[in-house]
Amino acid sequence: MLLALVAVFLLAILAVLFLTLGRPPPPVPLPNPNGYDDFLKAASLRTVGDVFTLDHETLQALVFTNAESLRLLRLGLTRQCALPADSAMTNVSGMLSDLAVMKQLAQLLAAEGRLREMDNRPTDAAQSYLDAIRLGKEMTRGGFIINRLVGIACEAIGGTALSKIVPKLNPQEAPGYS
Repeated sequence: MLLALVAVFLLAILAVLFLTLGRPPPPVPLPNPNGYDDFLKAASLRTVGDVFTLDHETLQALVFTNAESLRLLRLGLTRQCALPADSAMTNVSGMLSDLAVMKQLAQLLAAEGRLREMDNRPTDAAQSYLDAIRLGKEMTRGGFIINRLVGIACEAIGGTALSKIVPKLNPQEAPGYS
């Protein structure tokens, strides 16, 4: 009798293991609203190019033309972000296009920062560069290695420019100083 109960118990455990193992974990729900969606909406920007060679007038026109993209981008930075990995796996070319756009968004933030530097607004410029770094971090959540690599490139766009302007700031001017 005891042996039969042990056998039934072991069979029950094996059945549970068989039914649960091998199944992929349920997908993690995406944040709602998802900041990543705001980044994609911001993608309607105009061509950015090498922002560190543009003159003041061209930078001003570029930032003005892309004001709505900058607004949507910053809205996304205020929200939780996650790449919809399920759709990215089934549409790799779409994901790669999105990554190119994310890098352009970081370049747009660098253009805004450079314009602010030219206008003698170093604190605001530093904030633009910090936003590029934050974009690089947020755009990779839930993503793949390629997403992280592009995120690192975006962080470098902001970080390189930020490292050049930080010595010009006093501690009270640093973004986030309280």
